[in-house]
Amino acid sequence: MESSSSYEIVSLPGKGGKGVVARRGISAGEVIIREKPFLRISNEVFEGDTRDIDDALTEQLDAKSAADREMFFNLLDSRNSQEDKSILGIFFTNDMSYIQDSAALFPTMARVNHSCAPNADFITREHLDCQDLVATEDIRAGEEITLSYLPSKTEGTAPGKIRRAYLRLWYQFDCLCRICRMDNRKIVRNDRLRRKVKSVQSKMEDDSIFSLSHEELVTLSENLNLIRGVKLPYMLGIFERILEAALEYNDIRLAAKLIARGVTMADILGDIGFIRDWEDKRNSSLISIGGRLYLFPQEVAYYKCI
Repeated sequence: MESSSSYEIVSLPGKGGKGVVARRGISAGEVIIREKPFLRISNEVFEGDTRDIDDALTEQLDAKSAADREMFFNLLDSRNSQEDKSILGIFFTNDMSYIQDSAALFPTMARVNHSCAPNADFITREHLDCQDLVATEDIRAGEEITLSYLPSKTEGTAPGKIRRAYLRLWYQFDCLCRICRMDNRKIVRNDRLRRKVKSVQSKMEDDSIFSLSHEELVTLSENLNLIRGVKLPYMLGIFERILEAALEYNDIRLAAKLIARGVTMADILGDIGFIRDWEDKRNSSLISIGGRLYLFPQEVAYYKCI
């Protein structure tokens, strides 16, 4: 068992291997794991001939210590049996997208299992040359820490059948997360909500989101609370477009909620650009007077802060 102050790597028999569990309560926005890449290849190599990928990885692995190589070969290879593990199979099973159009493997983060409703996300810190695993919500002591293995642009919007088919194809397991274990009626409802989010993502490319009625806009915003697994930068983009439409309707209540959520999510993401952008939105769109928020500069309505 490996551990730190906030997590431990333990055997999870029900999942056929290991996983990462919180040792204590972890707050949303807290960095759980900060890790530098163990192996890394450029996308140019990654998208090329498999022999070139194997050569590049083998060269890097040969330069590691015996203990590091043993750690690497203890990771899962979803493409081969335990006896036939390969460098390529282990890397393809566990790699993550990384800076400067590259793919990299982070051995500790590789132990984090998938969920269609993850409670953490990996975020690249280019200036530190590392990857952070950050809690996207409060995590209880003893709770498993999870992230999404799905493609970043579709992970929160793909319906259940597509998500499960993708995971079987690339990782050879059937997802048994709490979303995939719901009864059929709830799964249908969840898939419907995800399709709505996907629709908003497509509307972000033009101004068609402004064609939504005020009621549709409010309903959409409420539904976003029920969706889990959308990468934070994409969700912030969705919030931004809905906020623009809310301001067009002079809906102070909706605007205040969106800005508050945007500021919180930007803080969790920890990207100074996003943080400043959402703080600017808060400061330029709303003004607080006597415990009430007013739309600024119109000041035509208010939402009483609770």
